[in-house]
Amino acid sequence: MRKGALNLDEMRSALDRNCWRPGLRELKAALGAYLPTRDRKSDLERDFDALLAEHPEIPQPQRNIYIDGWEIDCYWPEQKLAVELDGRPYHIAVQDIEKDKYKDAKALIIGIRTLRVTDVRFNCDRAGVYDDLCAALGPS
Repeated sequence: MRKGALNLDEMRSALDRNCWRPGLRELKAALGAYLPTRDRKSDLERDFDALLAEHPEIPQPQRNIYIDGWEIDCYWPEQKLAVELDGRPYHIAVQDIEKDKYKDAKALIIGIRTLRVTDVRFNCDRAGVYDDLCAALGPS
Protein backbone atom coordinates (compact mmCIF):
# COMPACT_ATOMS: atom_id res chain seq x y z
CA MET A 1 0.00 0.00 0.00
CA ARG A 2 2.83 2.35 0.81
CA LYS A 3 4.12 2.34 -2.77
CA GLY A 4 0.69 2.35 -4.36
CA ALA A 5 1.00 -1.28 -5.46
CA LEU A 6 -2.27 -2.26 -3.79
CA ASN A 7 -5.41 -0.64 -5.12
CA LEU A 8 -8.05 -0.98 -2.39
CA ASP A 9 -10.92 -0.06 -4.71
CA GLU A 10 -9.93 -2.80 -7.15
CA MET A 11 -9.56 -5.28 -4.29
CA ARG A 12 -13.00 -4.45 -2.91
CA SER A 13 -14.48 -4.74 -6.41
CA ALA A 14 -12.83 -8.16 -6.89
CA LEU A 15 -14.21 -9.32 -3.54
CA ASP A 16 -17.69 -8.14 -4.51
CA ARG A 17 -17.48 -9.92 -7.89
CA ASN A 18 -16.45 -13.18 -6.21
CA CYS A 19 -18.87 -13.11 -3.29
CA TRP A 20 -19.82 -16.77 -3.72
CA ARG A 21 -16.29 -18.14 -3.18
CA PRO A 22 -15.64 -20.20 -0.03
CA GLY A 23 -13.80 -18.35 2.71
CA LEU A 24 -14.65 -14.90 1.38
CA ARG A 25 -16.71 -13.94 4.41
CA GLU A 26 -13.74 -14.58 6.69
CA LEU A 27 -11.37 -12.74 4.34
CA LYS A 28 -13.66 -9.70 4.20
CA ALA A 29 -13.97 -9.66 7.98
CA ALA A 30 -10.19 -9.85 8.38
CA LEU A 31 -9.62 -7.13 5.79
CA GLY A 32 -12.30 -4.96 7.38
CA ALA A 33 -10.47 -5.11 10.69
CA TYR A 34 -7.04 -4.56 9.14
CA LEU A 35 -7.40 -2.09 6.28
CA PRO A 36 -7.78 1.62 6.89
CA THR A 37 -11.15 3.15 6.17
CA ARG A 38 -11.73 6.41 4.43
CA ASP A 39 -13.19 9.29 6.37
CA ARG A 40 -14.74 7.27 9.16
CA LYS A 41 -15.24 9.60 12.08
CA SER A 42 -16.51 7.43 14.90
CA ASP A 43 -16.34 4.02 16.47
CA LEU A 44 -19.96 3.48 15.41
CA GLU A 45 -19.04 4.06 11.75
CA ARG A 46 -16.09 1.67 12.05
CA ASP A 47 -18.28 -0.92 13.82
CA PHE A 48 -20.93 -0.61 11.11
CA ASP A 49 -18.22 -1.13 8.47
CA ALA A 50 -17.17 -4.29 10.32
CA LEU A 51 -20.79 -5.52 10.26
CA LEU A 52 -20.87 -4.98 6.50
CA ALA A 53 -17.56 -6.83 6.12
CA GLU A 54 -19.05 -9.80 7.98
CA HIS A 55 -21.95 -9.95 5.49
CA PRO A 56 -20.71 -10.04 1.89
CA GLU A 57 -24.30 -10.41 0.68
CA ILE A 58 -24.80 -6.72 1.48
CA PRO A 59 -23.37 -4.49 -1.25
CA GLN A 60 -20.81 -1.95 -0.12
CA PRO A 61 -22.20 1.60 0.20
CA GLN A 62 -20.64 4.90 -0.69
CA ARG A 63 -19.31 6.38 2.52
CA ASN A 64 -19.26 9.93 3.84
CA ILE A 65 -20.48 11.47 0.61
CA TYR A 66 -22.32 14.74 0.09
CA ILE A 67 -25.75 14.94 -1.50
CA ASP A 68 -27.42 18.33 -1.80
CA GLY A 69 -24.91 19.73 0.69
CA TRP A 70 -25.63 17.10 3.36
CA GLU A 71 -23.07 14.52 4.44
CA ILE A 72 -24.40 10.97 4.30
CA ASP A 73 -22.68 8.27 6.37
CA CYS A 74 -23.56 5.36 4.05
CA TYR A 75 -25.41 5.53 0.75
CA TRP A 76 -26.64 2.88 -1.65
CA PRO A 77 -27.47 4.85 -4.83
CA GLU A 78 -29.24 1.99 -6.63
CA GLN A 79 -31.71 1.62 -3.76
CA LYS A 80 -31.70 5.34 -2.93
CA LEU A 81 -31.07 4.40 0.70
CA ALA A 82 -29.07 6.40 3.21
CA VAL A 83 -27.96 5.02 6.58
CA GLU A 84 -27.17 7.61 9.20
CA LEU A 85 -25.16 6.38 12.16
CA ASP A 86 -26.11 8.44 15.19
CA GLY A 87 -23.53 8.20 17.94
CA ARG A 88 -24.61 9.61 21.26
CA PRO A 89 -21.92 12.31 21.52
CA TYR A 90 -23.11 13.92 18.27
CA HIS A 91 -26.87 13.47 18.53
CA ILE A 92 -27.86 14.40 22.06
CA ALA A 93 -28.80 18.09 21.84
CA VAL A 94 -32.29 19.01 20.71
CA GLN A 95 -30.85 21.19 17.93
CA ASP A 96 -28.90 18.21 16.56
CA ILE A 97 -32.00 16.02 16.59
CA GLU A 98 -34.00 18.74 14.81
CA LYS A 99 -31.22 19.14 12.22
CA ASP A 100 -31.34 15.37 11.60
CA LYS A 101 -35.12 15.49 11.09
CA TYR A 102 -34.73 18.38 8.65
CA LYS A 103 -31.98 16.49 6.79
CA ASP A 104 -34.19 13.37 6.56
CA ALA A 105 -37.07 15.44 5.16
CA LYS A 106 -34.84 17.05 2.53
CA ALA A 107 -33.50 13.61 1.54
CA LEU A 108 -37.03 12.20 1.26
CA ILE A 109 -38.07 15.07 -1.01
CA ILE A 110 -35.36 14.04 -3.49
CA GLY A 111 -36.31 10.36 -3.20
CA ILE A 112 -33.77 9.12 -0.65
CA ARG A 113 -35.02 7.01 2.25
CA THR A 114 -33.05 7.31 5.50
CA LEU A 115 -32.50 4.54 8.01
CA ARG A 116 -31.13 5.89 11.29
CA VAL A 117 -29.11 3.64 13.58
CA THR A 118 -28.11 4.80 17.05
CA ASP A 119 -25.05 3.48 18.83
CA VAL A 120 -27.26 2.11 21.62
CA ARG A 121 -29.39 0.13 19.17
CA PHE A 122 -26.36 -1.06 17.24
CA ASN A 123 -24.70 -2.35 20.40
CA CYS A 124 -27.87 -3.95 21.82
CA ASP A 125 -29.58 -5.19 18.65
CA ARG A 126 -27.00 -5.74 15.92
CA ALA A 127 -29.10 -8.57 14.42
CA GLY A 128 -32.11 -6.24 14.22
CA VAL A 129 -30.01 -3.55 12.51
CA TYR A 130 -28.85 -6.17 10.00
CA ASP A 131 -32.45 -7.31 9.39
CA ASP A 132 -33.67 -3.72 8.91
CA LEU A 133 -30.83 -2.94 6.51
CA CYS A 134 -31.52 -6.07 4.45
CA ALA A 135 -35.25 -5.26 4.32
CA ALA A 136 -34.54 -1.65 3.28
CA LEU A 137 -32.09 -2.73 0.57
CA GLY A 138 -34.61 -5.23 -0.79
CA PRO A 139 -33.83 -8.47 -2.55
CA SER A 140 -30.23 -8.74 -3.69
